[in-house]
Amino acid sequence: MSEESDRTALSRVDCARLLVDEDVATALLDMDVRYVAGRALIVIENQFFDLGTCIAGQCTVASYGSLDYRRRALVRLRYEPSTESSGIVRRKMGASGMAPTLPLPNRTSAADVVLPVRFGKGTYVPFEASAAMRNVSIDAFENAGTILTLSHWPSANTPERYRADLSADSVFRYLDAGEPMPCDCFTSDHFDVDGLVGIIAALSPEWAQRNRGQLLSIAQYGDFNRGHDPLTRRMSLTINALVADRQERAAELQQPVDKTNVELFGEFLTELPSIVGGVGGYEAAWGPEEEVFSRTERLFNEGKISIIVVPEVDLTIFELVEVEAVPTAETNLRYSGLSSISFHNRCESGTLLLVGGERYEVRQRYETWVAKRSAIPRPRRDLALLAEALNELERSTRGWIYDGVQQITPAMRWSATERSSLEQPYVVRTLIDFLRVAPPAWLPLIEGRRVVI
Repeated sequence: MSEESDRTALSRVDCARLLVDEDVATALLDMDVRYVAGRALIVIENQFFDLGTCIAGQCTVASYGSLDYRRRALVRLRYEPSTESSGIVRRKMGASGMAPTLPLPNRTSAADVVLPVRFGKGTYVPFEASAAMRNVSIDAFENAGTILTLSHWPSANTPERYRADLSADSVFRYLDAGEPMPCDCFTSDHFDVDGLVGIIAALSPEWAQRNRGQLLSIAQYGDFNRGHDPLTRRMSLTINALVADRQERAAELQQPVDKTNVELFGEFLTELPSIVGGVGGYEAAWGPEEEVFSRTERLFNEGKISIIVVPEVDLTIFELVEVEAVPTAETNLRYSGLSSISFHNRCESGTLLLVGGERYEVRQRYETWVAKRSAIPRPRRDLALLAEALNELERSTRGWIYDGVQQITPAMRWSATERSSLEQPYVVRTLIDFLRVAPPAWLPLIEGRRVVI
């Protein structure tokens, strides 16, 4: 860094005091709690748990901008649709009414992780271990040792001049400034394509600059699932497929997340140049997902998927006509068994609705989770309110579920085996009305802080 004041500013992790009831304070002991995008979150191994939900169930919030999470200060939101008008009702929780605390995974101790990975001009160190040393945090939040953050994550303390839509691009912007990295320790709390590109750009800047265009395209496919270059699409799909296989095996072994991350960075820092230089040799990895992409493109080209844009609520509706549902594992790459890349390439909306037959699937895109710079999207709304309202309208099964507004790419869907009793036009109209009246629930550009209790 060129100025000592900048160095000091980057090394500061601002903390604020969180107000909670005594039993909640005990449950949060030694937890990493952060104020992110206007909400208090518990962060455990790259999993995000909304504190209001943990304390008193979904649709529970603190007053805007407040860190007072005592039960008496919490507010329960409720969406009330009707034929003539709709609105959000706010009700104070009071001192009682605690829901069962959500199950939280056990944290991994630093003793469980393998040695850091030395590569190029520095070292990748797992996130937990890096807190004890000066580090550059890439595609993640900062920790106690972070002196520079290069991340598009919500409320991350990335210096303004390096902010970008992709974390990898933030690293390239830092390199463009011509300043040396402030240390040779680099970390991230998870493994994905954008993070991999950012880490390799920091550790091997000369190679990364020579391949910059392709690497940023790979990162865009990896995070946002969009783009028009078939070569870099296959590169990204290759990494995703190989990583999914490694992570599945690690899960079977109940391997700590930090250990898995170290192994993945160790493998793919070495493998990425080979993938970039000869992706044709990896067809076994990218082939299956490429076939899904080709099938989805054919459906669009044959007119079997129609598109309606509702710009005032940042929504695009995709109606699937005579499109057979394909059973598939829920992933960010697939929407109802089809390639999300095809949908994303055809719209700019932050919220997507797929309807057709018995299919209802609402998706909130990654671009609405991160601190996006190029075109700030309309803030996310908390679809838990809508799911609750629709369930109350169902005549029998309460089949509407939602992943949570704090998740990276959450979905709301009809999950029951029997058909919803609500007619499709009503569901579509109610979604539009809800998006029109619901308050913002995720504000990724506001200042983030770690909190103390």
